[in-house]
Order: sequence, then C-alpha cells, then structure tokens
Amino acid sequence: MDQGCRPTHKGEIVRLSEQGLAPPAIARETKHSLNSVERYLKDYERVKLLLRHGTPVGEISALIGRGQRVVQEYVQIVRQYHPELLPPD
Repeated sequence: MDQGCRPTHKGEIVRLSEQGLAPPAIARETKHSLNSVERYLKDYERVKLLLRHGTPVGEISALIGRGQRVVQEYVQIVRQYHPELLPPD
C-alpha cells in the first residue's frame, strides 16, 4: 500500500532506537517482530556506514537492496541524529 510522504514504520523504529529504546521494547511498542526490528536497524547501520564513506544515496539503495524512499528516510534520520556523517551542504 502506498503511504505517500508519510513516515514509514521502518523510520519510526529507527527513531525509537535513536531515542534509546532497545529492540525488544521497540518490537513490543510497534507490534513488529523482533527479527523485523533488528533487520531495519541493521539496514540503518549500513546506511550510516556507507554515508560515512561518501556513498551516494542511489548507490546505497542498490548496495543494501532497499528502495530509495526508505534510504532517503534513513538519511533524514541520520541528518537529525548524526549530521557529522553527511557532507556539508
């Protein structure tokens, strides 16, 4: 189902993690399986690593096998919590 411009559940899960919530608590709160939560967080960590190395978003999407929309949402979260990982504007 198309969610338009709304944040995804993946983004919500990553934000909860950035706010200090542990994966089991995130799974309970969001009604997702722990495996799914851990997979989303692993993808987010991969995005952060690739951004640290200057990899363009389009390439990140291809490298981690996730859509550009999800990667862009993760980049926005990185911009909020880890701006030092992004090149200066």
